[in-house]
Amino acid sequence: LVSTKGWVEQVNLNLESLFEELNTLPLNSVICTDVMRDGMKQGINIELLEKIMSLSKAPCVASGGVASLKDLIELKNKNYKNLKGVIAGKAIYDNEFSISDAIQVLK
Repeated sequence: LVSTKGWVEQVNLNLESLFEELNTLPLNSVICTDVMRDGMKQGINIELLEKIMSLSKAPCVASGGVASLKDLIELKNKNYKNLKGVIAGKAIYDNEFSISDAIQVLK
């Protein structure tokens, strides 16, 4: 399901229908967050990310679940053409790795 308003509300709308609408807009990017993993440091939901990237005309940003540099390396190694970035808030906040470490890994 699609979640809105800080993930408090869920909308009865499937992803295909959502992206039919979104793809008509001049979006810079789309953030793909697995809200069940956000802040949990359980790894990126690759299946969801790939689904969103296949539907979106705009580049995607992966979010929700980053636990370690290993997750960043995995995303980098997949060499996705439609992946614009990654959000790694909780892992950085918990000192799992530093921003400098992430930059070095992603160069």
